[in-house]
Amino acid sequence: MPTTRSMDRQSCRPQGQRCPSIYRHKLSLVSYMKGPKPHIIPMEVLDEAIRTLDLLFPFGDPKTEAFLDEETIRFWMIAPLESPRSAKLDEFKYWRSNLVQLLKLYNGPPEPAIQTLLDTRNISQFATLWVAILGVFFLTIMFGVLSTVYSIKPYQISLKAYELALAQAFRQTDQPLPGFCN
Repeated sequence: MPTTRSMDRQSCRPQGQRCPSIYRHKLSLVSYMKGPKPHIIPMEVLDEAIRTLDLLFPFGDPKTEAFLDEETIRFWMIAPLESPRSAKLDEFKYWRSNLVQLLKLYNGPPEPAIQTLLDTRNISQFATLWVAILGVFFLTIMFGVLSTVYSIKPYQISLKAYELALAQAFRQTDQPLPGFCN
């Protein structure tokens, strides 16, 4: 199948990321189906392919039209066929396994990290993830500030210990050391 411009095989990322292939020429399928008989491709396959495209890219949906415009695919201009729109996967004989696979991917967990961070399908999971991220970030900053503040006292004590050691090293009398002992 030919692919969309931004989803072609050359731009696919390394393993783990999927690139769907979408047949861009719905008009060709419709024209071939309405063309002179006999057909090399069975009519049921053509009909199901067109109904599959209608199902995946619903006619009149603003998000679908925006996506197809972005990908420079013009088949949304073609109204759906007169046949009723399929609502059940059981109605698909030839494309069912592909649609099931797409449905599993759609309903499955997000794969790249950025999708995981932005996935709002499960609000409690989304909130838990962001609370954990922000909590770790906050705790890291808090403990960093606390360790900086509390490291000042040991530094001051070590300076006094150094001064005391110097005073003892240069002490020449049995007099108390000024500033250390009374």
